[in-house]
Amino acid sequence: MSSRVRSHFLAPAVFLAIGLWLVPLTILGPDFKRMPGEPCDTGFSNYVLEHGFKWISGKEPSYFSAPFLYPAKDSITFSDNFLSTLPGYSAFRFAGLDRERAYQAWFVSLFILNFASAFWALRRLGHAPVIASLGAYLFAFMAPVIEEVTHPALLHLFPIPLAVCGFILWAQSGSIKAFAGLCAALVLQFYGAFYLGAFLTVALGLFGLAWLLVYRRMGGDWSDGAAFKVAVCVALSVAALWPLAEPYMATSQANGLTRFWSEIAEQLPTLADMFRANPGNLLWGWTSDRAGILSFNNAMHVGILPWAGVAVLLFLLFQRRTDVRLLATVLLVPALLTMLIVNIGGFSLFRFVQWLPVFQSMRALTRVVLVEHFFLILVLLGVAKIALDLVQSAWARHVLLAGLCVLAVLDQHNTLLRHYGYDLAERTRNIALVKGELLRDASNARAMAYLPAPGQSSSECGLAVAAMLASQELGLPVVNGYTSWFPRGYAFFGHTDCATLSLWLLRNQALTDDPVSYGVGCAGPGARPGCVPRSWTRQEARTELLTRYVSGGDKEDLVWALSAKGFSTGGNNELWLGRRGELTLKAGESLTLEGVSIFPLEVRVYADGKDSGKLPFWGLPTRLTLGVPGKDVRYSFVADKVVVNATDGVLPQFPAVSVIFTKATFQPAKTAQ
Repeated sequence: MSSRVRSHFLAPAVFLAIGLWLVPLTILGPDFKRMPGEPCDTGFSNYVLEHGFKWISGKEPSYFSAPFLYPAKDSITFSDNFLSTLPGYSAFRFAGLDRERAYQAWFVSLFILNFASAFWALRRLGHAPVIASLGAYLFAFMAPVIEEVTHPALLHLFPIPLAVCGFILWAQSGSIKAFAGLCAALVLQFYGAFYLGAFLTVALGLFGLAWLLVYRRMGGDWSDGAAFKVAVCVALSVAALWPLAEPYMATSQANGLTRFWSEIAEQLPTLADMFRANPGNLLWGWTSDRAGILSFNNAMHVGILPWAGVAVLLFLLFQRRTDVRLLATVLLVPALLTMLIVNIGGFSLFRFVQWLPVFQSMRALTRVVLVEHFFLILVLLGVAKIALDLVQSAWARHVLLAGLCVLAVLDQHNTLLRHYGYDLAERTRNIALVKGELLRDASNARAMAYLPAPGQSSSECGLAVAAMLASQELGLPVVNGYTSWFPRGYAFFGHTDCATLSLWLLRNQALTDDPVSYGVGCAGPGARPGCVPRSWTRQEARTELLTRYVSGGDKEDLVWALSAKGFSTGGNNELWLGRRGELTLKAGESLTLEGVSIFPLEVRVYADGKDSGKLPFWGLPTRLTLGVPGKDVRYSFVADKVVVNATDGVLPQFPAVSVIFTKATFQPAKTAQ
């Protein structure tokens, strides 16, 4: 084998082997006896991937409507979907691996994908094989990346180098092929992890801004229809994203999946977070102890090498070297990203963009480092290349490069990775135990609900995930669930008892003609006869909820009974209207609402789509009476303005508020009395 071939294949093979041995293989342990991460997120991720495999195999009718959180629809859209790497997991399953072994192989494959994509991108950008291998190692096995083992969606990093490489090649030459690759990589990133897709979109936008500031032009020669071709690529990307975005947007709007500023502010990174490492980091673990790190999300330190690269680049800029303009442009991206989200003394520019749809459901913004670190690696490799070129002796160059490689491994090494997993045998026993109880207590059920012993809440997420995986093995829907968000009204995670189960099924029955409660079986130590309510019809469930409301006054019952959208129950059992809202009244029913607004606004009311006028809300409470004696009516409400995050201390489901209805009086139809 020639030296050229060895440098092309041996260097990346050695770096990849070292990275796999030190990180995923160490986590999985000898003979793969451990699962990565912890039982809750790993179990959920495994469930989603296995559901996807069943869908590909034709055993599940819908991908997004996975059979957990029964009877909620589109349950996958409450969290990540892993669609970009589902084919890999499915390939392992088709090859004969069981669910757990396929997940372990899939976990390892994520690191291989990340390494391979970074190596390819760096080679396309002109770096030599050893330098590209060093950069790929840092990208795939950098310390902040390892902190996300618990959240495997955030290990879907491989589109980032492809997108950045495509941008640079397009910006330099105007290559439409490169721009198309950039768009495809961005789409692929969203299909892997929304967090990273959003961050990468912003990063590329800032990269474009930085490029224009430095070079005054972008995209080469714009003649010969280049603008049209770019527009076509963008349009195709939007079209490719729509099948993914549409169900997520529908779920978000229906369930108010928006965070208050107070939730986000406490998770914004500080300048100190940039230099905080995990306690297990070989060289920099002391920074976490001294800084009093609060969680793994705050461990954003990328190691000394990338920061050294930044320092050298700043020195070169001070020397007015013109050959580092590209590196300076690259460095502007993480600098601008950090300026956008950093929390300095309680102030952050992010507050001014948090209202954008792509950011409304985000909280842990420290994860932006997972996108920033590739730009820092580009800076490091660029200055390393300049430094190596200055060394005249080939022997000295090799020594310097070898030193950089060794330092990179030591710089990122985590000595606690053996604790980043849990026992596979214990997981298998827990699932088998729950499965046995399901078979014993609900063997003839068409859907299941697992109830732990009183006082043993299912909010101990391991129980909820075990119930999900056990029911998956039985091929049955399950009421239990664990995910990033929960459907509106779902309290069965935190209060897994008979009363909560009955209310959840009753409220859902008011929205559908399908028999929700029929065939649901209860199992587990907390199950008892009568846990599942009788099989209501839709009208019976609606009537029961309205009866509960009239007697008890819980406005959440009213919301479900009237099929209301755009309303939430916040404050002191108040009914909060967002920008838009809808509800349905049957013939002869009436509803009187009395509400106020914290600023002057008007709400226009529509009855079955016809304009019924508008009402002002300001000062004294305004009263609105709805109802038509002879027919059913769907009412719609549109406010001309809303306040977002009006009260940071309160966390309703719909943070955008227009009118707060303090009173709601319902009168049933006289014929129904």
